[in-house]
Amino acid sequence: MDHDGRVLLHSWRAMSRLKDKQEAHFKGFLWAIESMRSHRVDNVIFARQNECLVNSTMKPAAWPSFRYQSMEFSLALKRFKAWKILLENSSSNNGALLIVQSVTNDCTLQSYVAVSHPSWLDGLFAEERRVISA
Repeated sequence: MDHDGRVLLHSWRAMSRLKDKQEAHFKGFLWAIESMRSHRVDNVIFARQNECLVNSTMKPAAWPSFRYQSMEFSLALKRFKAWKILLENSSSNNGALLIVQSVTNDCTLQSYVAVSHPSWLDGLFAEERRVISA
């Protein structure tokens, strides 16, 4: 989203052969970082739901068991002019949750990045923009 709450891009990545949910969060965040760079986004705020991932990125010395992940994120994030990572709960991003449920229910195995948001979520994102601007 941009600073006005307009969805610029949304995406889905199918992953397989992951050992656990933590690895999925790790690979998903790396993919998000790479996607923003490939779309030439230089200033970005990443909102994540995984506390370990956020804390190990922001305070790597306090999370030594996540050293590898911290180093990978640090290297990838150096390419941005400015970046921030925030911890959010799932209820703060209903649009992303609905997209995930949709592609999961449809058994979508093809990864993609698309402009804006799916049209069936127009009302939801219009309401979120209204709340942001209030």
